[in-house]
Parts: sequence; C-alpha cells; structure tokens
Amino acid sequence: MSRDGNAARTAVDGPGFQETGVPARGIVKVGAGLIGLILVSMAVVAGILAFMPNIGGRPPAQGVAAVPLAPPTPRLEVDPRGDRAAIESAGRNRIESYSWTDKSHRHARIPVERAMDILAARGWPDPREPAP
Repeated sequence: MSRDGNAARTAVDGPGFQETGVPARGIVKVGAGLIGLILVSMAVVAGILAFMPNIGGRPPAQGVAAVPLAPPTPRLEVDPRGDRAAIESAGRNRIESYSWTDKSHRHARIPVERAMDILAARGWPDPREPAP
C-alpha cells in the first residue's frame, strides 16, 4: 500500500495482458547476421586452405622416422589370421577324429557326430546305474 492508503497501481491500467512480444524484424536481422557470419567464416577458411600446400598429405619421413620400427620380441602374433586358422583347424581335427586319451585305461576320443549317433541309439546314460 502507498502512503495515501490506496493499492499501488500497475503500469497497465485495467485488466488485460502485458505485451511481451519481440518484434519479428529483430529476429530476422539477428538470423541473417549469423548466416552472414558463418558464410564469411567459411570463405576465410577456404582461402587459408587454398594457400596451404600439402594439407592432406604427410611430409616425407626424415631421420629415425624413415627406418621401419619392429615391435620388441617376443612377437606373440605375427600373423593373427594365420594363427586363428591354425587353431581352428587343430580344434576341428580334434573333434572330427578318433584318438586315444588314455590307452592304459582304454579311454578314447570319438568324433562328435558319432557320439551323437550313439546317444540317439542308446539313450542318455543313467548316472545311478553302474558302468558296464
């Protein structure tokens, strides 16, 4: 309340809305200015790049950089693809062939396909029954 006892008056007389709009002309000017600034910046960068030689290529190697460096020994994987092929071939050979695992106890390894055929014919062994 003011000194004379009346409520303080607002800047707008009477009921209504306060005008808070921003003029569109100002927004358009700022947007055009930003676009112009971007275009000028692009032209400056293009001009600088036009005068710089070999911007995309590497300079020729000099001194120690000209000598190819080999990693220190032991080189564990010289040919990763070849190593993987050898490992897969050995594994495939192991699961597709016959061999003894313990000849004295008469334990042998048989191919996986053959083992599945035997299980399909005889059924899964019951662990409670004694081995033959």
